Amino acid sequence: AFGAKRAAPGLPAMLSTAWAYALLSVELVAVVAIAGTYSWYYRVGRQRPTLRLVAMTSAGSSRAHTRALCIFRAVVALCFAALIGSGIARRPSDAHIYFFFTTWNFLLQIVYFAVAAAAGVRLLCKPEWSMLEAPWERRLALAVHTLFCVCFPSSILVSVVLWGVLLPQGAAAGDAATVAMCLSFPSLVEHLLNTLLLGLDFALNLTLVHPASLVYCVAWPVAYVLFEWGAHALDGWWTYFFLSVNTLTPMWYALIALVGFAAHAATVALSRAKARRAMRTDGLLPLAADDAALQSHVADVPAASGAGPEPANGQVGTPTGDYTRM
Repeated sequence: AFGAKRAAPGLPAMLSTAWAYALLSVELVAVVAIAGTYSWYYRVGRQRPTLRLVAMTSAGSSRAHTRALCIFRAVVALCFAALIGSGIARRPSDAHIYFFFTTWNFLLQIVYFAVAAAAGVRLLCKPEWSMLEAPWERRLALAVHTLFCVCFPSSILVSVVLWGVLLPQGAAAGDAATVAMCLSFPSLVEHLLNTLLLGLDFALNLTLVHPASLVYCVAWPVAYVLFEWGAHALDGWWTYFFLSVNTLTPMWYALIALVGFAAHAATVALSRAKARRAMRTDGLLPLAADDAALQSHVADVPAASGAGPEPANGQVGTPTGDYTRM
């Protein structure tokens, strides 16, 4: 289910393969075009990332809450790095570990948790939690926000593909090696625990996945597919059976694209529910919505202005200053 090496095709087969690649290229361009058009349509109203937005928690704005989220992210990044490092140490000469989209996503998640933890450290080190931020701090916050908007939907996509495609296919084919790989401890971490931890991070943080981030979520797996094509051209190896070029490949590509769209839509729906809850409980709007129910609240959200000392009760000003209207 995971890897297969094919013999070099003859000239007729090569011509047929060329047409197949041309068709798949058109399909990929269409998927990117749809995602780009959708993202452009919803381009208005995205969160404007700040350190306070990406490092503070939905549970409260005190230093203790921010410190706890920072520690959580740092611990997850270290544990994930240790897991993938141990796998590389067991097979130091096996370069195929980097051919898996799972590995790509897991490495990206390590980067997210590490960079998010660094943003939290920077916020905790700022004097009096000043709301004034340097350009590089804004870029750091933007990196955290963008990484999360890609990692969370992509993690759902990878988990669905493993539990809904690879494991059933391996079991139906009687492939004990594939089934064992899917149910191994590293696989459970990379296809289940990581998604749960990203979901927990989503529940704790103030970040919302905006519809306009769809283009990034699509560009990421498309980049992997192009890499897989190049890798196959060099060594003849297909990492996943549904990426191999045959008559069913266009259907598989379309199916995976639909799952990716659905995963992104699910995170957007969760974000809207999160925004509604924030308005009901705190009267705050972390991300103004693109639907009428939330848009009616926009006028009630005060704009951010200036910086001030930390209040005596340990709370950091009015969190509404970190929320951007959509």
